[in-house]
Amino acid sequence: FEIIFYADNPYTNNEEDYLRLSIWSFRGKTKSVLNNYLRDMTTNYKTSFLLPHDYEIPTFNYPQYVLPPVPYNYPEYTKDIWDANVIQPLKTKIIVNPHCINRGNLFLDNLYDGYYEIEIDLKQIDPTIQSISKFISSYKTIEISNLNNLQVECGPPEIENFIPDRNVNLIAGANSCNNSLGLLSNAVLKKDGLSQNTIINFDNTITLYTDNITNDIQTVAIAFTNGLQITNYHSIYWTENNSGVFQFLLQISDDKIKETYLQAYYTNNMKLKIRFTKKLKPELRFLGGAGYWPYFGNEKDITIDVSNPNVLGIRNKNDNPVKITFKPR
Repeated sequence: FEIIFYADNPYTNNEEDYLRLSIWSFRGKTKSVLNNYLRDMTTNYKTSFLLPHDYEIPTFNYPQYVLPPVPYNYPEYTKDIWDANVIQPLKTKIIVNPHCINRGNLFLDNLYDGYYEIEIDLKQIDPTIQSISKFISSYKTIEISNLNNLQVECGPPEIENFIPDRNVNLIAGANSCNNSLGLLSNAVLKKDGLSQNTIINFDNTITLYTDNITNDIQTVAIAFTNGLQITNYHSIYWTENNSGVFQFLLQISDDKIKETYLQAYYTNNMKLKIRFTKKLKPELRFLGGAGYWPYFGNEKDITIDVSNPNVLGIRNKNDNPVKITFKPR
């Protein structure tokens, strides 16, 4: 660009003439991005108090100056996600395949998970948030509060509440599983076990960082149950044939299964999932029969399938609801 200064008297250079500079002229070329059209442009600016001459009048109108947008301040957002004294289901599905074991638990003392999951639609926080990346750039932390009084509850271990399909033949024997004990559905309850309740010791408030959460389930906090006080929680059953006896229990706490996990992950459809996961240990153990056979087994899958909070659940025993708070950057 060429810049030219015009003065009323070009032959003097005193302070008065300097203050009476009347015109700055900017000359240059502009180029169109769309069609590469090149054109000359001359712009005149009046800089003194003198009235402009005709030649000083600009030959075109300038576009209005566009200010950058005012930064948008995202508000803090709080939502109740679990009402006070409400029990939610701990869902679980545990399968043991057909096999025959020499004494012990048909579920082999393996540990399994039961979980309760809460879903938050991130698009409801603010209409401008339409992607996970936008959410992360807008909100820094997520606080989950009133977590310090949760309780896991499990009802009496009656097999009909835990195993929907009991059309399974139980088998046993002295050296192999060559004798039928009859169908699990025809087993007769001999002694009803007790309900189980155990407290979880999460901190009252747990903070999550939005940029640490991914699409994979991640554990953000671990709490431990306070254990069970007595031991007679098992239910005892007679088998249909051969006077067999077995016990059943879905145990929610002992020295090996006290853990409860608070987990979080994003979904592809703009949801945040908060998950409470509890370790469980199922037990179906043969106690003996005609001849005290050591071998015990099942001829088809046995499936523990629970989604009823009155059978297996987690309760907010707090007087206040569990809350989730999203805090902006």
